[in-house]
Amino acid sequence: AWDGRGALRPLLDLVDVAMPNEREAQGVTGCADPEEALAALAAAMRPGALAVVKLGDKGCIARRAGSEERWAVPAARVDVVDATGAGDAWNAGFIHALVQGLPVEACLRAGCAGGTVAVQRLGGCEDMPSFRAAFDEAWQAPEP
Repeated sequence: AWDGRGALRPLLDLVDVAMPNEREAQGVTGCADPEEALAALAAAMRPGALAVVKLGDKGCIARRAGSEERWAVPAARVDVVDATGAGDAWNAGFIHALVQGLPVEACLRAGCAGGTVAVQRLGGCEDMPSFRAAFDEAWQAPEP
């Protein structure tokens, strides 16, 4: 199992947003349960920072450090062709929405949209549409 507790955990109070996937969150926190890992990430971050755990086909969960704010966004149900680059596409969607000043839930939905589009294509980036097209395409997919 990947173990990021030694190198990464001390850096959590220096970041505004941490976005590990489920396996990475477990490696950093030592918590197997995603909700417990999310709580541990948020507890290690400075107040106001955002902890996110990407859950693949289950969507994502997020929590604001130093508060009780929490979000859960489901992933759309789609046929998975290839998961290569899905996490990077999720990050791109989230960050694109974040720099636009959108609310946290919209950022999480944008991340899920990027990941949803990515898994429906072969390869990491050759066939990725524009952000607007990806977002529109992802919202056409049925929610679980």
